[in-house]
Amino acid sequence: MQVSSSTGEYMLPETRKQPAKTLDKDAFLQLFITQLKYQDPMSPMDSDQFMAQMTQFSILEQLTNLSQELSQLSRSQKVLEASSLVGRQVSVFTEDGTVSGTVEKVNFSGQDILVFVNGKAYDISLVIEVHKDGGTEQVMARLDQLIDKIVENNNPQAEEDPLAEILTSDGQ
Repeated sequence: MQVSSSTGEYMLPETRKQPAKTLDKDAFLQLFITQLKYQDPMSPMDSDQFMAQMTQFSILEQLTNLSQELSQLSRSQKVLEASSLVGRQVSVFTEDGTVSGTVEKVNFSGQDILVFVNGKAYDISLVIEVHKDGGTEQVMARLDQLIDKIVENNNPQAEEDPLAEILTSDGQ
């Protein structure tokens, strides 16, 4: 509230409602009901006009329903896509550059779909690259090669890749 110091009057801040640029189905129905309510009883609406307006209302309602269903389908597709990223290596675009890591979990809060990489949440739209899953598949392929071989670990303290230091009896 603003008060003018010279006149002692006050003015409420303007809170004008912006007019809608499009009509939704409720506004269309209100307009149609008002038109029927105030029509001239001696000259009622032409039945062709009435049917045309009812058809328009029906089409509007069906398009609204279709739009809502497409939005739900799009969200479901994004949820499925995000779920498939868990355990995968990804690159995420950030203001500070690109962050790479394994997707630890996915959060579906509200309309946002967040992937967690290196303990930090990112919107799924920021994922710019998904790497071929090299983790489990590579380890399993390397372990398959060790079947029926005698192995020895030359560096049991290896943190990054413990299989890198394993030698087989035939030196491979």
